[in-house]
Amino acid sequence: LSFYFTVTFLAVSTSKSEIATVSILDVTGKLVQKETKSLGKGSSILQISTSQLPQGIYFLNVVSNGIQSLEKFTK
Repeated sequence: LSFYFTVTFLAVSTSKSEIATVSILDVTGKLVQKETKSLGKGSSILQISTSQLPQGIYFLNVVSNGIQSLEKFTK
């Protein structure tokens, strides 16, 4: 049994509508994907395609309204 991730879902909660920059970095810190997403006030679910990425360890970096969040994930 094996799993292959092609999409990553990200739950985000904001106090107002804003724009977020979502970046995926490889384990060396190299930028491999970057998208701009619109966030509505309240909770939003962002869908980020990872189908083009080879298996490995990555970091999901989200920057919105001057706040940065970095999360590690494995594909």
